Amino acid sequence: MSVVTVKNRGYKVPFKLSDVLLETLEHRNQLLEEYRLQLGGGSVSYLNHTETPRDPLRSNLLKLLYKYKCQICDKRIETSPGKYTCHTHHLFQVGDGGPDDLANMMVVCPNCHIMLDKGALYLDIDFDRVLHFRTNHELHRKSINIKHYIDEYYVGVQNDRYRTN
Repeated sequence: MSVVTVKNRGYKVPFKLSDVLLETLEHRNQLLEEYRLQLGGGSVSYLNHTETPRDPLRSNLLKLLYKYKCQICDKRIETSPGKYTCHTHHLFQVGDGGPDDLANMMVVCPNCHIMLDKGALYLDIDFDRVLHFRTNHELHRKSINIKHYIDEYYVGVQNDRYRTN
């Protein structure tokens, strides 16, 4: 079993990816909450002006699992030597009442993130692919890299934003 270390506010927290990402959703969330409490509860940050709580430990876990590569286009953005950046997209947006949960998240690049937010992409989880509203777009029918559980309900919420015109 490999152990991955996530740096958060100067602390190193050991995560066993097999425990956190492959066990039940409830178990993963329980472990994440325990690690958050070990950090003194200071790892919760706030998104936008509505002060919707988000725990960056979940986001960091997924980014490590996907090695900072977009699950949709497979691109990895290097910001400096050996440093990479990507986003974590919530399928059911946290600001709209969606949970800050691994089953509601995908690791994406900024371009794919904005396309998901604007409804330009449709996630076809049954076939592990994405559809773009323009059938000649390079991402249309592109395979999605899926290594963690994604809840179909949240995919449905995401797909309600998809534009066919």
